[in-house]
Amino acid sequence: MKGGYFMVDCQGLDLTSDTKVTKTGFYKLAEAALAQDKPIVAYNCVYGTGKPVSAVTCFGWRLSSTSIVIVGATLHIIIDSDDGVVVQDVAA
Repeated sequence: MKGGYFMVDCQGLDLTSDTKVTKTGFYKLAEAALAQDKPIVAYNCVYGTGKPVSAVTCFGWRLSSTSIVIVGATLHIIIDSDDGVVVQDVAA
């Protein structure tokens, strides 16, 4: 494993929403994160309206040939190749 970490700007992603949103360039960024074989640090997320979230260490994997999952605790951020992003709370 390579040392360090890979930073991912989540572009204000609301971690409380399960509605699919588009985050331009997010799929390519997720691909780059996986290719680095480093821990992923996700930042610039919110938890509901106006509640910023601190950066969090995550891990990721390729779910299929057209989707990537980034996981932080019970939240799965699923990114498709069209930059569609859905947050799923697996504990809910």
